[in-house]
Amino acid sequence: MTVEDQEQYQELRTEILNNEVRAKKIFQTLKLPRWRSLPEDLRQVFIMAAVGSLGNGLAVTCNVGPRAAKRASEASRGPADYIGRKLRGLMSIAPELAIVLEDAEYRQGCNPGLHFHAAIRMSTDQIAVLEAALLRLFSSDYVEVAGNQAVFIKPICEPGTWGSYCCKTLLKPNQVDKAVFATKAASRAGEQLYNETMRWIRELPVPELLQAELDDSLRQLVLSKQCPELCLLIRHHAEHRSETRRLRRKQARDIKQLAATNPDQIMQELVSIFRSASERSYIEAFVSPVERADEEILNKLDIGSTQRSIALTERYSELPGVGVWSNN
Repeated sequence: MTVEDQEQYQELRTEILNNEVRAKKIFQTLKLPRWRSLPEDLRQVFIMAAVGSLGNGLAVTCNVGPRAAKRASEASRGPADYIGRKLRGLMSIAPELAIVLEDAEYRQGCNPGLHFHAAIRMSTDQIAVLEAALLRLFSSDYVEVAGNQAVFIKPICEPGTWGSYCCKTLLKPNQVDKAVFATKAASRAGEQLYNETMRWIRELPVPELLQAELDDSLRQLVLSKQCPELCLLIRHHAEHRSETRRLRRKQARDIKQLAATNPDQIMQELVSIFRSASERSYIEAFVSPVERADEEILNKLDIGSTQRSIALTERYSELPGVGVWSNN
């Protein structure tokens, strides 16, 4: 192995160890259910990630035109099933197929907000054929505005990231009912991936051993003397950041709960906060930077002169008359 290969191997090993530490710390406090009892959004994440990891995976985003959106909304089994069956009928597509629908209500103009993300298995030399088929089926009357393409296709490089991105709106309000679709082959692949992930987590060592191995791996990448104090400081800093994030999330939850139960009170508190901030900025706006600097320097000089006079008094306190002039 060359030096570059060794460095790449060491970085990859460190990344794997870091993922193992994080996974073990997170999942040792959770009790995850069986596949059939898993919430729909998490199940769809594993399904789409599994489709993308089987090989020849394509990430597809398709904006639906007015006519196709109308037909999908009127389908008896829901819009996701309507679009999924249309896709499954295309040639050259593998049986593993999964989609998630989203409704971008903020869009304005002639285009509807309905669009879908999909994980499809197909040879990369068939991308042009797939794009033409999607345009014909769903986006023939879609108007591309401001660089917003009707169909966008690219290979899936990170299946887990793509699956999480596709399912990000499933729990949000004002979204499409029955927004997911997956073939039986894709569901089996997702279940297999979920079971393998759970088995991998259960077989991991305790976090302390993983952390020690990760520290040894990181130490090889750092050409310096060992410094346990610095490692302890970094660990304390990480714990402090984690606690700060937890408190911020708790504060956000409390604010949301207070806004839902007592909106008048939260409105008064926000107005009070904004008023005090605006008054403070208004006062500071009429003080130039030079005046502010002069004020800070004078304050420091006053403090310094007071401290020096006290020190002189203590130093020469035994001399006659010191107490008289020092107190005048």
